[in-house]
Amino acid sequence: MLKLPSFSASTTLGYMLRWELLLAFFPPAVFGQTAISAEQSPVVASPATVTSFVGYDLDMESFRPELEEVVALVRESSKLVKEGNLEGAKTLLLKAKASCEAMFKTIGRGSHDELYFLLGMVNEYLGDSKAAIENFESSLRLKANNPVAIFKHATLLKTSRRYNEAISEFLEVTWRADFAKHEPYFLMAECQKELGQHDAALASLEKSLAANPSYVPALSLLIKTRSEKLATTNDPQQKADLEGKILLDLKTLVSIDPSNRENVTKYVRATLNRSDPFFDRQSLQSAESLVRAIVEASSYKDSSMVKLLFDAQLKQRNLDNAERTLKLGLEQAPKSSILLNATKQLDLEKNALLSDR
Repeated sequence: MLKLPSFSASTTLGYMLRWELLLAFFPPAVFGQTAISAEQSPVVASPATVTSFVGYDLDMESFRPELEEVVALVRESSKLVKEGNLEGAKTLLLKAKASCEAMFKTIGRGSHDELYFLLGMVNEYLGDSKAAIENFESSLRLKANNPVAIFKHATLLKTSRRYNEAISEFLEVTWRADFAKHEPYFLMAECQKELGQHDAALASLEKSLAANPSYVPALSLLIKTRSEKLATTNDPQQKADLEGKILLDLKTLVSIDPSNRENVTKYVRATLNRSDPFFDRQSLQSAESLVRAIVEASSYKDSSMVKLLFDAQLKQRNLDNAERTLKLGLEQAPKSSILLNATKQLDLEKNALLSDR
């Protein structure tokens, strides 16, 4: 019998390929409509360190002995994908498919749930989503409580734009599994957004992040969804609430990857818009440090980030530092219009300061 996983961090699921992590978020085809290159093949984490539903190696011990030949073929095909030998991998997968289909006539019905599962995997990687969906459905008819089969079936329904069905199955995964709930909640949110169910998507994303606060895909989608809602609301209190939540989400995101230029820009801009130079000095200093690291890494050649650093310093009334930043930026890009305009802005600030005196 196939050993169902307990979904603890030390469990090795016996269902997933080395490159399955990618397939959970991209169209499920290797040799069909969408081919996966060797460069996209992820590094395999050991079972003790894997925290993903879909990041496990295919484990022969989790399948009945009579299925070892098929499991070995699929495992070997994943190695060939990693090496860039897609044609060789396709040959092995076609051989695995033929073996699966032949074995239905030679092995007992008690093994058919596993056989359908393997055939579903093979057809998925060959790009035949329709056949893969049917295979997983056949497997689930024989063993309805397999959360991995439900998850894979739901993922294929999602890529087939059968969003309502996928939502129902992702939800089932969240209560059948006691581990990695952030992934089905996130994929459920993507389906809900496609259906225009933005409030439901927000709730699903919050649940995803409650399960894994550092899950970047959910954080990114949550910020996007909240920003879309912010753009359509006229209620001042709701606007302020959404802006505060977005700022906190961005802060979490840049703490995970402070080198991400796009996220740092969004976070610093949001901080500058919401912060008071006197009462929020620490937040402004933190924002300045983030953007300065990117500016210095580019040797002041990134004019838009130089301007952002200038804005952060100007917000804090650090006119000397702001002037120094512009000087270094203009040395690298003397004709930069955004920096030249910033010098005019700086002159106005200096004149205003002199007038106050």
